[in-house]
Amino acid sequence: MKVVNLQKKQKPADRNIINGIQTNATLLNDSWCKFLSDEGFLVGVSIDGPEKFHNKFRVSKDNKGSFNKTLNGYELLQKYNVPTELLTVVNSENVKFPIEVYDYLKQLGSAFLTFLPLVEKDKGSDSGASNNSVPSEAFGSFLNTVSMNGSLKILVK
Repeated sequence: MKVVNLQKKQKPADRNIINGIQTNATLLNDSWCKFLSDEGFLVGVSIDGPEKFHNKFRVSKDNKGSFNKTLNGYELLQKYNVPTELLTVVNSENVKFPIEVYDYLKQLGSAFLTFLPLVEKDKGSDSGASNNSVPSEAFGSFLNTVSMNGSLKILVK
């Protein structure tokens, strides 16, 4: 909140400032969502598809899946009409189900989807990707399938 006030104070009259954040949405509440709405933020929400895919890698400190908290935060953003983007990390599990993942994300109603490939180093060796990583060919196939099926604007970063 302090930074937004500083922006307003320092912003030249002929300029606009657009703020955006990326979050897992698990700690969002009415107060935060009202602030984000009032200040015109764009909010990216990390969600990796339906619960069975999301909870595979997105867990809390106590090793419990974060899906329900993420979905609750996303729904609060919708309640306050905060523009959203859904960011999905494509991994070794959800890459096998592009239509199921896409259809789920589409029904959430965000205007924008972003797909990022999971590429993580194998902790047990000095080289190579972990088994959780998505192979490049599989990621490409995922994107092709989604783009042929989809009507949303799809961003690949």
